[in-house]
Amino acid sequence: MAEKLEKSSSANSKKEIQHKATKTDTDRIFRQLLLLIFYVGTVTSGSLSRIINPFHESYFSQKSNFLNQWFVKFGWFWTSTIFFIYFWNVIYRNNLVQITKPFFRWTAATLYWYIVTHHWFLDQIYLLTGGKCTLEGSEIESYNFHECEKEIGANWSGGHDISGHCLLLIHSSLFLWEELFSENVKRAKQYNIYTYSLTYFLMLLWWYMLLMTSVYFHNFSELLSGTFFGVLYWIVVYMYILPSRARDWLPCNNKDLEEEVIS
Repeated sequence: MAEKLEKSSSANSKKEIQHKATKTDTDRIFRQLLLLIFYVGTVTSGSLSRIINPFHESYFSQKSNFLNQWFVKFGWFWTSTIFFIYFWNVIYRNNLVQITKPFFRWTAATLYWYIVTHHWFLDQIYLLTGGKCTLEGSEIESYNFHECEKEIGANWSGGHDISGHCLLLIHSSLFLWEELFSENVKRAKQYNIYTYSLTYFLMLLWWYMLLMTSVYFHNFSELLSGTFFGVLYWIVVYMYILPSRARDWLPCNNKDLEEEVIS
């Protein structure tokens, strides 16, 4: 009799675990779909608004504006800084044992950022799609943007210029959403409201600069290609690889943290 009760209890426990896992997956997929719609919608609406009702020149239409020069151009630095502050002060509460997995996820995201934002990647796409370096109507042999505009004083013309701002801002934002906000909002408010507020400020800033990029810079196809590369890593890693191949490496997949938040 006791053995039957133990088996029944074990079966019920497994069903409960499976039910919780299914609900968690459903919530995660729904949240991710909303994020995808939100960021693609931001880029699309910003670009379309410029077509329907062109905006006048403004402070944010200048590449030299303060936010662009000191925040967006160092976007991954600020994203990484917030990430480390947040998971140290909020998620793991100074627990060195728990930092291995998020560090590796950050390393992978950083490697992707470095590859797709590096000059040789963007410039090669530009050249392969017909881009060239020209000075006073004559083509000059040049292999990267820096050589063409900064050193020679010429201009890129033709070709497909992927929006690096869209790529960076969306990649950074989705990385932060997955790593910091998936399961930790209550925890953040409980332990460190200042870090929580600072993180939300950066997320809001990235969204606003994404909107400004969509309104003032690039054509629609260049914005979309930047958006594609901005969501590519997130889709492959956070929507496919981690949930289906490496669930233990998902952000906040830690029973101790869950129990601590509940308590």
